[in-house]
Amino acid sequence: STLGFIFGIQVGRPGWFSALQAPGFVIMAGISGIGLIMVVAYILRKIYKLEELIGERTFYTLGFILFVLLTIYLYFTVVEELTAHYAAPEKDRYIAHQITIGKFAPIFWINVVSLLFPAIYLFYQTITRRVNIFITALSGFIVNVSAVLKRFLIVVPSQTHGLYLPYQEGSYFPALSEIVILLGIIGFGILLFIFFAKIFPIIPLEVLEGEKEEEKEEKKKEEEVYLPSRVRLIFTFGTIALGLFLMVLGFVFSARFGTKPYLDPILPFSPVIFISGVIISFFSAVVYELFPSRRRI
Repeated sequence: STLGFIFGIQVGRPGWFSALQAPGFVIMAGISGIGLIMVVAYILRKIYKLEELIGERTFYTLGFILFVLLTIYLYFTVVEELTAHYAAPEKDRYIAHQITIGKFAPIFWINVVSLLFPAIYLFYQTITRRVNIFITALSGFIVNVSAVLKRFLIVVPSQTHGLYLPYQEGSYFPALSEIVILLGIIGFGILLFIFFAKIFPIIPLEVLEGEKEEEKEEKKKEEEVYLPSRVRLIFTFGTIALGLFLMVLGFVFSARFGTKPYLDPILPFSPVIFISGVIISFFSAVVYELFPSRRRI
C-alpha cells in the first residue's frame, strides 16, 4: 500500500491521483502472491511427487481465495474506468481513453481477459468443487501476467501521454538494460526462495512409520521445554522498533516538517527511508526464525 499511496497522491500526472491506488496495489499483490504460490505448489508437487501432501484440497482453497481477490479487483477496475471516463478532469479522461480504446487498448484488454477468465473458472470450481489442478495452477500464472501488464498501464501512459505542457507525446519500449535488470530481479527472487527453503520447511515433515509411541511422547516433551531466548526477542523487537522509527522519521520529513512546503525536505531521500522502515519491520519475522532458541533450565 505504500507504493500505492505514492502513486495515489501524485497530482502532477493524470491517471495516478486516485483513492483506489493504495487498496488496488494491496489486492493485486495478494492476487499475484496467491497465484505464484499455486504455480510453485504445482511445480513442487510434480517434481517431488507430493500428490498426497499437496492435494486437490490445497488448490481448491487457494483457488477460492484467488477468486475472492479477483472479484474485488475486477470491481475496482470497473469503478476506476467508469469514474475516469465519466467525471474525471480532461487530462484524466484522455489517459483513460488511451488505455481503453487508444494506443494502450490491446494491453488493457489482455489484462482484463487475464483477470476475467481465471475468475470465471475459479467461480465454477468453487461452485462445483471439481478441481483441475493444472488449470488452477495455470490461472495462477495468468494472473501474474496480468499483474505485470497492470503495472505497465499504471506507469507508462501517464508518463508518455499525461503531459500538461504542450510537448509532443512520447513512446516507450523496454531497453535491453531494463530487460536484463528484470531478469536479474527474477533470478534474485528465485535465489532468495532457494535460500529460505534451506532454512524454513517448505512442506510438513512426515513422521516415520516405524517410530515408537514412546519416542513421540519424549520428542514432544523435549520440544515443549524450549523457549525463545532473550537474545532472540531483543533482536526481533529491536528490528521492529528500528523499522517503526524509520517509518515515522521518513513520513515526518516527507511531509516537509521544519521547512516550507515548496522546498526540499530537510532529510534527503525521506520516502526511501520510510519504505526501508516498512521492509525492516516485515524482516523481523525472519530475524526471529534465524536466531536459535535456548533450553529452559
